[in-house]
Order: sequence, then C-alpha cells, then structure tokens
Amino acid sequence: MTTCHQSTTYLKPDTLKHHIIIATPLVDNDEHFAHAVIYICEHNIDGTMGLIINKPFKNLKLSNVLEQMDITKNNETNDKFIMRGGPIKKERGFILHKKHGEWESCLQIQDDIYLTTSRDMITAIAENNGPSSYIFALGFAGWDPAQLETEIATNNWLVIPAEESILFDHSPESIRKQAAETLNININLLGRSHGTT
Repeated sequence: MTTCHQSTTYLKPDTLKHHIIIATPLVDNDEHFAHAVIYICEHNIDGTMGLIINKPFKNLKLSNVLEQMDITKNNETNDKFIMRGGPIKKERGFILHKKHGEWESCLQIQDDIYLTTSRDMITAIAENNGPSSYIFALGFAGWDPAQLETEIATNNWLVIPAEESILFDHSPESIRKQAAETLNININLLGRSHGTT
C-alpha cells in the first residue's frame, strides 16, 4: 500500500489492537488488500501489524507446510487451508489462536487471543494436540506510523472490535460478510463513496 506522506494525527497506541479492519471498494485495485479482512495484532508508535484472515492460498494446505518442514501429520488433524497473511515476510508462519498450552514464541494480544510463531506450536497442531481454534497464515500486513490511521480517515477501511466468533467460527469466504454485518452494513452493496463509521 502507498506510504502516507501527509500530516496525520496519531491514534493512541493500542487503539486499533484487537480490532478488525474490512477493506472498502476504494482498495479494490490492490492485489493484496482487495476484499481483505485483517486482524490487527499490534498498533503502536512504530506502526501497525496485522494478518489477513480471509484469503486462503488456493493450493496450499497445512499438510503441504508440514511436509516442507519435515513434520509428520496425524491423520485426524484437519488439513486446513493456509491464509495469505500479507505481503511482508511471506515465508514466515503466524498462528493466531485461542490459548492452549505453553509455546516457545507466544504473544498475548487480548484475553484469550494469542499469536505464536514457533515450531512447537506447528508440531502440536500436526499431532492434533494444538488449539482447536486457530488461523495459520504466511506473511503479514504492515503499516508505517500513522499510515493506517490515514487510510481509515480516507475511507479505505471499516473498523470493528474483534470478536472470537468472527475470527474462528466462520469460513474465509463468509468472514467479510459477517464482520460487516456487525456495523449493519451489507458489504455487497457498499459503494466506492462509502466510508468508515
């Protein structure tokens, strides 16, 4: 996305953390962010980091990643699709999940929501011993300081507080619709002139 060069008021650090942003039609021409739903994991004076949670790779599932990592998959483990988490560090895995166990590299985001990047979590998932609710993404989305605030102010994104049900209880295809409905918006009817609330 285009780096912001104009003067922008910074939001208080963590204001957007544990929120979901929904792309409006104003970003439809961006291959990475068109129709995206992004969970904001971090927001501070250094910038913003989030994961796209509704764009699975067409031909990449958990079993493919495990094979590349030489990890054996339990036959009972759900072979979930992997999300295209964003255009930055696309080779790096991020697992957004509810708390379950203790992991080597685990960041608590909010209450029962955590972000883990360590191999022990992936191994546990492969063995069907990981968290029951999780999103596995490769790569992440990032913004420079004040950049996302500017994009929100210019109506590129709708913003809602995150809910576990939106994150974990819907298919990637339905998350955008469900998230928008929390604002009483039919996302399919949203025009390019509409903005955030």
